[in-house]
Amino acid sequence: PPPFPCCPFAPSPANRSCIAHSSLEMSVPSCSANPWLVMLLLLGLLVVPALGGSPSNPSTSVRGNGFGTASVERLRGSAGTWFNVLHVTDVHGWIYGHRHGFPADYGDFLSLVQHLRAQAEAANEEFVLVDSGDLIEGTGLSDATPIHGEDIFKVVQHIPFSVMTIGNHDLGHATTTDLMMKTFIPAMGDAYITSNSLWAASKEPMGKRYSVLQTSLGHTILALGFVYNFKQAAETTIVETVEHSLRQDWFDEAMAVPADMIVVAAHIDPCSPPELRDIYSAIRVRHPHKPLLLLVGHRHQLHFDKYDDNCFVVESGRFFNNIGYMRFQIAGNAMHNFGLQWVNTTLDNFYRLTATTSQSFLTKEGQALKDMIAGFVEELHLKDVLGCSQTTYDPSLPLSDDASFYRLLVDVIAPRVLFEECKARQHDFYITNTGFLRYPLFEGVVTRDDVFTINPFNDPLVVFESVPGAALRRIVSKAASSDAAVAAMAFRRAFEFRAESLPPFVHTLDPIHDGDVYNVIMAAYDSFTIGHIYDDLFPETGPHHAVPFSKKLTTTELFIQYVEQFMPCGSEAL
Repeated sequence: PPPFPCCPFAPSPANRSCIAHSSLEMSVPSCSANPWLVMLLLLGLLVVPALGGSPSNPSTSVRGNGFGTASVERLRGSAGTWFNVLHVTDVHGWIYGHRHGFPADYGDFLSLVQHLRAQAEAANEEFVLVDSGDLIEGTGLSDATPIHGEDIFKVVQHIPFSVMTIGNHDLGHATTTDLMMKTFIPAMGDAYITSNSLWAASKEPMGKRYSVLQTSLGHTILALGFVYNFKQAAETTIVETVEHSLRQDWFDEAMAVPADMIVVAAHIDPCSPPELRDIYSAIRVRHPHKPLLLLVGHRHQLHFDKYDDNCFVVESGRFFNNIGYMRFQIAGNAMHNFGLQWVNTTLDNFYRLTATTSQSFLTKEGQALKDMIAGFVEELHLKDVLGCSQTTYDPSLPLSDDASFYRLLVDVIAPRVLFEECKARQHDFYITNTGFLRYPLFEGVVTRDDVFTINPFNDPLVVFESVPGAALRRIVSKAASSDAAVAAMAFRRAFEFRAESLPPFVHTLDPIHDGDVYNVIMAAYDSFTIGHIYDDLFPETGPHHAVPFSKKLTTTELFIQYVEQFMPCGSEAL
C-alpha cells in the first residue's frame, strides 16, 4: 500500500489534526508501496464504507475513514466456504475500556465474539479469533498487581481465542512468565502458540510449537506463533531467533500437516525485516499457494499488505482501540473476496456488527466478565483520585511545545519531586529515554489508574554520583544523538513507544557548566544505556555504576507523588 502517514488512533489532542485529514491519508498505513493497491488507487476503485459497517458485502474497495476503519476486497468468484477472522493485538492491559477513549471492555468483547460466532454457525461459516501478543504492561489493572498481568490473565482466559502468541512485554518478568506457566498457558491449551519462545530450564516451548485446529465445518488450520528476535526476555525464558527456529525438525513436521489454511500470529513489526519475510519464505517453499494469514503486532499501527494472491498481512493497532475483522472465502486452495475492516471498539459499532441493541447485546457470560473486571478495579483502588491536571500533556510533542509531557517531566516534575537544594557547584540532573511516557496526561481528574497508563513499569530510580560537568555534557550529547546503537539500547524494551519528534533521550533543561559536578538521576532501566555511554567516552575512569537513589522512589511513584503534591483539584496553577 502507499506510504500514508501511520497516525495514532487513540483519541488525543495530538492526533486530532491527523484524524481530520482525508480518508485516503488514513486508509492503509504501511511501510512500502504495493503495486496492486496503487493500481486500485489509480483506477479510482477506492470507496469509503461507513464506520462500523459489516465487511460481509463484497466490493472492489480500499478505504479508511480517518478514525480507524478500512476495507480491502477483491472479487474472484463466489464458490467456497466463508471464513470470519477477528484479530486483536498489543492490548497492554486495556481490557476495561478507555476513560479518555473507546469504552468497550472485555465483557463487551466476549459478547461480540459470542454473537459473531453464533451468526457464523447459523450461516454455515467459519469463525477464527486471534491475538498477536503483549497482553500486559500499560494499565493499572495490568501492572498495579504484585505480579504484572495477574488479573489480566484471569480475565483473558475467558475469551475463546483460536490462536494466541506471546509478546515481548509478556516475556519481560520472570514472575509473570512463572505465573503464565502455572495458570494462563494451561488454561488456553492448544490455542497458545510460542514457536520460538522456550522455557530456559527445559528448552521446551512455553506453549505449543504449532497447533492443528479442526473447525466446526471440517477444515484444518495450521497455526504458528512467533515473537521477534527479542533479547531481553526474563531469565527463565529463551527466545530463539526466527531464522534458527525455522530450521528445526518441528517446522518440517508442521509443514507436513495437510491444512486448508495457515494462520501465523506474529508479534513482529511487519516493516522491520527480516523475521516476517523469513516466516513467509519458509512457508512458501513448502506451500507456494496455500491460503496464508500473517496476523502481526508490536508496531502499534493499523497495517495491511499483500505478499501474494493468497497471503495477506494485517496489524490491528493497539490498546484494544481496534479489532481487525477479515472475511473471505476459501475454495480450490485459494482465497477469494478478501475483505478487511478495522472496527473501533465502540458499543455502537458492536451493535451494528451483531444486529443487536443496547438491551440485547450483552450476554450472560459477558456480564459476568464485566463484573469480574469491576471487582479487580475496585480491589486495586484504580479509580481513586490523586489530583487534577489543568492541561492535557502529550508525550508525542516536541520539548518546545508548552503541552509537551516530556518538557513537564524534565523541567517541572523531576526538579520538584527529586532534586535537593543546590549545593556549592553540585547539582541534581535528570535524564530519561523518550519511550518512557506511554500515554498522555489528560486535563481533569487524575486517578491512580491514569498514572499507571503513563508509566506502568515501577522501575527503581538510580543515580550516577558526582559526574563532572564536562563529562556530562558529552554524555547527554551522545544520548540525544541519532546514533542507532544508542537507540537500540534505549528502546530495547519498548521501541514502539518512542516519541518520533524527540531524540532518544531528553534531560534537565538547565545549562550544564563544565566546572560543576552533577548527580545524574534516572530509571534503573536507563542506567544500562547511560552507563555504556559513560564507559565508552571515559574508559579511564570506569567502569561507572549507578547506585540506588536516596529517596527510594520508583518511576510510577514519581508521578503519584507529583500529582498528589502539586496538582490539587481546583487549583488555579500547577
